[in-house]
Amino acid sequence: MAKGKIIFINNPNKHGKIQQDNTEPPVIHHWNIRKDHKNGNEFDPSIKVGDSVTYTVKGNKKATDVVKTNGPSCDFSATPEIINSGESSELFWTSENATQASLSDGTTSEEAPLNGTKNVSPASTTTYTLTVKDNATGNVAKCSATVTVSTLL
Repeated sequence: MAKGKIIFINNPNKHGKIQQDNTEPPVIHHWNIRKDHKNGNEFDPSIKVGDSVTYTVKGNKKATDVVKTNGPSCDFSATPEIINSGESSELFWTSENATQASLSDGTTSEEAPLNGTKNVSPASTTTYTLTVKDNATGNVAKCSATVTVSTLL
């Protein structure tokens, strides 16, 4: 299975060109949708130039089974969400369709694994933001979780 970006589509004739990701010089694959669809490929009318796709390269170097890939996404939570001063909370996150992640507390930012956990002990209520990116498309998604610090009177 290869990954790439659509660089040309001729919708009436149902064919196009895909530039394969991470190749230098760029590798271009052509794809054609035959009227009988015997190559296992249907034309997805939602695919447009610039979309990221996965596909299979056949022996003739033609692309088949072209499927649009979704952009990056993430889920992010803190447990517990409310702590007393001096206690800790665990941040937990997962991501999909991402190649890079960073975690920020509003003051500093650090590289993070695509899926992970981190114990935090903020001195005051803090919103943490996870940013995930698909380097092939440049698409970004952000999600956040807030740890509320309760002050005992």
